[in-house]
Amino acid sequence: TATLKTLTITRDGDTWYASFAYECSPRRTCATNDVIGADWGVATLLTVAKNDGSFEEIENPRFLKQLLPKLKEAQQAAARKRNYAIKHGTNKVGSISKRRLKAQKKVQSIYRTIRNRQENYTHQLSAKLAKEASVVAMEELNIVSMTAEGGARKAGLNREILATRPAELMNQIAYKTKETGGQLLLVPTKKIKPSQTCSGCGAQAKKLLSERTHNCASCGLELGRDQNAARVVLSYANNQISSMKKALDVQA
Repeated sequence: TATLKTLTITRDGDTWYASFAYECSPRRTCATNDVIGADWGVATLLTVAKNDGSFEEIENPRFLKQLLPKLKEAQQAAARKRNYAIKHGTNKVGSISKRRLKAQKKVQSIYRTIRNRQENYTHQLSAKLAKEASVVAMEELNIVSMTAEGGARKAGLNREILATRPAELMNQIAYKTKETGGQLLLVPTKKIKPSQTCSGCGAQAKKLLSERTHNCASCGLELGRDQNAARVVLSYANNQISSMKKALDVQA
């Protein structure tokens, strides 16, 4: 059963939304007690390593990229109408023409479509992961730092990074795994360095972003860069869980 607590009415552009908040006890379940390690990226949204040695690659749906041509066209149309209004002295409050208003609403509508598609996809993906594993391990991500530098040269990549909404994905995985009795385990990136560490022997070596294959000079392991990073994340999670279990056994 659920009890309705609040109803919030909001407006986004020319669209109205009714948001209902219920007090309830979620009954989300997890099919296994497995642990998985996931490496986030842009080309491939998540590369998932499993304890049976297999991998799963979850592609980036790229909703922004799909609608970017339409978005740019709509933005240019709105800009032309705004420039026309400025040129003719009609760019004042209350003087927005119907055509200019229509152009602005089209831009808002496209942004809303992109956001809604991404939100729906994020909910579905996080629910899938929470159902498949009791512990989902991912490395800590500093999105602000990742998108802070590069200027115009890196603008496209920064846009793609933000479009994947990694922070929102991790937040949803966190609360959904909690509902199943599991958890999202964050791996300290600066300490573990998944992209630079060999999942076979633990040796570390710096890689360029352009290097998409992991080739270990120490043990000879050859693996996809993201697959190797996911295995490093998984190994860290397994070690942490094992340590916690040993500590509980000692206390008992």
